[in-house]
Amino acid sequence: QKHDQFMPSVAAGPDGTVYFVSTAQILYAFTRDGRRKWTFAPGGNPTGAPAVGWDGTLCVGFGSTLYSLTPNGTARWQYSASSPLGAGGPAIGADGTIYFGASDERVYALSATGSNKWSYAANFRVNAPPALDTNGNIYVGLDSGSIQVLNPQGIRLWGYSTLRSLESSAIIGADGTVYVSSDRLYALTAA
Repeated sequence: QKHDQFMPSVAAGPDGTVYFVSTAQILYAFTRDGRRKWTFAPGGNPTGAPAVGWDGTLCVGFGSTLYSLTPNGTARWQYSASSPLGAGGPAIGADGTIYFGASDERVYALSATGSNKWSYAANFRVNAPPALDTNGNIYVGLDSGSIQVLNPQGIRLWGYSTLRSLESSAIIGADGTVYVSSDRLYALTAA
């Protein structure tokens, strides 16, 4: 029997459902009043927090596979990457595009139906879920200490190196300032 511990990152759906993964390789869905709705256990180590789209669609990684689920826990599709998914989990854009990193040092964009839209050679491991701004740009923190900013088509717009590994997602302020932390807090603006 596996010892089950909940991982620290959670996600909430538009209906208040709370989603989280455990070390026993299980995704849990709980109602806002604490009742378990369902579980999903496809096998493989969880790769970070699940992400929830505006319509309640859920994406979560286990091993080298990203799964898309309906709000009731039914699998919609799965995408198998050539290597284990990156730490932190995916992010879902306003148009339903799913963004994530993998240990092959690439950032991937999948359509809402699971087809590959593009991939970007980051050349370093992605350590956290990508962050998205209101223009659909993708902010990816890398093991090299670099943050790379990609447009919705996967083209690099700009980057900045902190020289220390970035272990958390960027935060984008209302004024467009990008905050990242490594050995200190950095506040960045596009030049």
